[in-house]
Amino acid sequence: MSHKLKHHSDHFRLTSAVLVRLIIFIIIIAVAINYFSQHQPKPPAPTNSAVLGDQAQATASSSLVITEGLQSAYSLLPESSRHFIENFNQSSLYQEAQKKIDYLRDQTQDFPAKQIKDLQKGIIDKLYQDLINNINSK
Repeated sequence: MSHKLKHHSDHFRLTSAVLVRLIIFIIIIAVAINYFSQHQPKPPAPTNSAVLGDQAQATASSSLVITEGLQSAYSLLPESSRHFIENFNQSSLYQEAQKKIDYLRDQTQDFPAKQIKDLQKGIIDKLYQDLINNINSK
């Protein structure tokens, strides 16, 4: 059996080479996420203006039908339901949902940066633990 095919039973060791590779990988992933989040693909521009005009006219007529349907349905609602819909943004349910949305938005504001810092701290802690264990075992 050649040396290359032998199975090593050594445990994983966090060396400086592994640490450098991991940091490079994290940087590449962070740059890729940042790049793709800022550069959204743009839809292709239509080339035939007659088709675009027909499409815009069809969209306008369908939105008019939907608006008229909603207005007629709204007029059929009882007064208490209309009042609830009009003042929904002042209800406690809406206020609680808005607070939770704002809280989640604040928590996820710098999520990738926080994750990278936590990962770097974990790597450094593991490196220190390995160094201490190596010193103690000598």
